[in-house]
Amino acid sequence: MSLMVSFLHDSSDLTTVHPEGAITAASAPILKDALQTEMASAPRALIFDLNAVPMIDSTGLGVIVATKKKLNETGLGFGIIHVQPTVQKVLEIVRLSKHLNVFASREELDAYLISVQQKMIVENETTDD
Repeated sequence: MSLMVSFLHDSSDLTTVHPEGAITAASAPILKDALQTEMASAPRALIFDLNAVPMIDSTGLGVIVATKKKLNETGLGFGIIHVQPTVQKVLEIVRLSKHLNVFASREELDAYLISVQQKMIVENETTDD
């Protein structure tokens, strides 16, 4: 099965990445090239929806980790949603689940983002006093 990658852009400059198929050494260059092209458009954040990814190997993980690193360096957001159980197991084995901001759903991700922003607002209010 070959890898296909599509992108969904919403009104707030969030881009959802939709890979379909296994992300392995053979297919990771497809994802990497697609991401490089997409990142040139300067999205505010990338959200990986892994609902259609049944398998990932270390090369595929490397592409995702490198993408997160680039986004972090520029202050942009990153998250992963809808992870299949097989991929979740790999993330747990290599201890990346917490470092990659993995969420069960878009709603869970949104709730997290709101809580982070609310915390920042409270911290700013206390430092302004």
